[in-house]
Amino acid sequence: MKYGYFDDAAREYVITRPDTPQPWFNYIRNEDWCGLISNTGGGTSFHKDPKYRRFLRYRYNNVPADRPGRYVYLRDEETGDFWSATWAPVEKPLAKFRYECRVGLNYQVVTSEYAGIETEVVYFVSPDHDVELWRFTARNLSGRARKLRAWCYAELNVWGAMRDLVNMDNNPRCTRVEWKDNTLIHSTWNDTGGSLGTQNWVRVYGYVTSSEKPAGYDTDRDMFLGAYRSEANPVVVETGIPNNHCRNGGLPVAAICHDLKLAPGKSKTIVYQMGVADDPREFRKCIPVYRKLAKVDAAFEKVKRSWDARLGKLQAKTPDADFDTVFNTWAPYQAVTTGYLSRSICSWKWGASVGLGFRDTSQDVMGCVHTASDLARLRLSQLLAVQYADGTAAHGFVPDTPEVSDRDFYDDHLWLVLSAANYVKETGDLSLLTDKVKFLDEKPAAGYEHLSRALDATMRLTGKHGLPKIGCADWNDGLVNPGDHNNESVFDAVLFCAACREFVALAEFLGKKADAVKYRRSYETMKARVNKHAWDGGWYRRVWHRKRGWMGAKGLKFGSIFVEPQPWAVLSGVADGKRGVTALDSVWRLLGTEYGIRLHGRPFEDYDPEVGAISIVLPGTKENGSVFHHPNPWVICAEAALGRGEKAMELLRRISPATKNRIAETHQVEPYVFCQWTGLPPFKHVGRGANPWLTGTASWVMVAMSQYILGLKPDYAGLRIDPCVPKSWNEFEVTRVFRGATFHISVRNPKGVEKGVACVTLDGRALEGNLVPAQRKGTSHEVEVTMG
Repeated sequence: MKYGYFDDAAREYVITRPDTPQPWFNYIRNEDWCGLISNTGGGTSFHKDPKYRRFLRYRYNNVPADRPGRYVYLRDEETGDFWSATWAPVEKPLAKFRYECRVGLNYQVVTSEYAGIETEVVYFVSPDHDVELWRFTARNLSGRARKLRAWCYAELNVWGAMRDLVNMDNNPRCTRVEWKDNTLIHSTWNDTGGSLGTQNWVRVYGYVTSSEKPAGYDTDRDMFLGAYRSEANPVVVETGIPNNHCRNGGLPVAAICHDLKLAPGKSKTIVYQMGVADDPREFRKCIPVYRKLAKVDAAFEKVKRSWDARLGKLQAKTPDADFDTVFNTWAPYQAVTTGYLSRSICSWKWGASVGLGFRDTSQDVMGCVHTASDLARLRLSQLLAVQYADGTAAHGFVPDTPEVSDRDFYDDHLWLVLSAANYVKETGDLSLLTDKVKFLDEKPAAGYEHLSRALDATMRLTGKHGLPKIGCADWNDGLVNPGDHNNESVFDAVLFCAACREFVALAEFLGKKADAVKYRRSYETMKARVNKHAWDGGWYRRVWHRKRGWMGAKGLKFGSIFVEPQPWAVLSGVADGKRGVTALDSVWRLLGTEYGIRLHGRPFEDYDPEVGAISIVLPGTKENGSVFHHPNPWVICAEAALGRGEKAMELLRRISPATKNRIAETHQVEPYVFCQWTGLPPFKHVGRGANPWLTGTASWVMVAMSQYILGLKPDYAGLRIDPCVPKSWNEFEVTRVFRGATFHISVRNPKGVEKGVACVTLDGRALEGNLVPAQRKGTSHEVEVTMG
């Protein structure tokens, strides 16, 4: 069954029925305010920090999973019938309720019709102020005069997410609410400290108001809902009588009532707004602004224009409509969203912990540097600041605070080298390399030195075979995590080689010949070790375990092959001769499924402390043998590097959200974004997706599609064009903004090849090779490419 479709012209996914297999979410946000909103209005909002400045409450493990939320109730004053503008939470029979939800880029529009009343709710966050706005319109289609009452409804969090969740005794005795100037002010004290005796009490002010004079209000959840009731049947809505009650204590809500008298064909619009500030004088400046409909409409248009400008930097028109849908809108939107939020708050996380992961963030910025270079620069600076002088890094950190988490995840620092090189190639900004940044435990050093120390750390931290030690874990946190930190990681070895190659190219570009020689030698040394010790005849092994020997090797009952080292052996150049083709052929043969590439061979059946936490999750889920999507784009990149465009595109189709739209009941999660993993046998839900939105998959898919399939690779001197496409692609076009210049690129493929460039012209002038030099900012250029 289909639940919606892509509207490419509007850059929207249109959900056509509200009862999706599970709530489908979107984000409404600016730099400091973020809301997670479902297709029926559920979800939460926070200001700056989802752990300590949560504004809308979320109930963990709730049923349905998105409750409570941002609801607008309507009641017919003549009949007493009531419903919700977003279908939920009242949930009228679908035979009588028409519904549509347009999932947009940082906005959501829900329209419905019931009992002759059409409603529209536009949810978004102002790009100029930390204000969440609900633009609600009711229109009378019934042909007779109607008298209605409408309520907005939002349940307010007592700020700290964990305090709100666990301190059920104290919180209702602390809440402070005030009704003033038709505005609810929630000024409960917020604890940003630790346990008893270490609290840090801070006063935060939140507010909810509307653009019209209310007919009444409620601020206490129990009084609004009534005993033994829920959001589906609030007693105040059922009776139509607000309590007009505002006293301290209890569980705070904002339920503002308005009377609507609508003649036939007429409509009424009300704007609800909410915000947070440390000083109420801040939001009192915003309230009158967003009570004006023209200001609200202008803010909404600004949100849409900002995304048109951002995504306009890279657009393609290819023979594959599904490719275009994902590439032009949804993958970059998800990549930027993930770059901002990391893994902080989504439908499988909910923001009870904060901070950024070092490896996650390093990879997240790679897929959004062309659309959000300012974000990439900020994140890379933050990463450099949590690196130790020995080259290793804090595994997790909270920016602009001293809070850092575990160390000794020995892949972390290597990702920094790849991301930094990618940033410099894209932007030409050398300040990342020259600006001095303090190590966590030592005086400042230039960014370039931070990168070199990262490589030195890996060469220093090696084991019996000269391969990198795994530390707490490499990319797969669940693999041999509780084991010996001296176990050796083949994945880290090939990742190191890839980072070395990038650094050598960077050193040569900067004229640092001695460094280029040094790290080329390190590269060759590690490459020889990998090929001597880790090649298993058909693929590269995964880990040398000091007690178990080789993991990811032939003949093992469980986990005889892992996907991670195979594509990186190709991308790093470690796989000599035919080994790259052999390794990827083994991946397809042994790990290929209709939903993508399985993470490893036969899943582990039960917990094995020497294998690690990978074996604690059920077989066929997450790291234990599911299609874990993050490494799938690595395989796409590797296939393109080998010139196998058909295989690269086939794997992209298998994991693409566009194809999941056709199996929505099986896949269940949002069909417009990538998820973290898909279940495989023996798990009971084969084909079911899990953990959508905040996954490194989004960034790597953008890299795979833009740099490897379309072949537009930023380089230090310009843009290198080297597509790898299906034979059937006889032509395609790309608009690419690179360092401020716009390139209109037309690619022809008259011989139906998968890879190879015969000639390139820039503004009619033939170039030597396939490097298009960087051009002056603000200029526009025509590039013609002939494959062959």
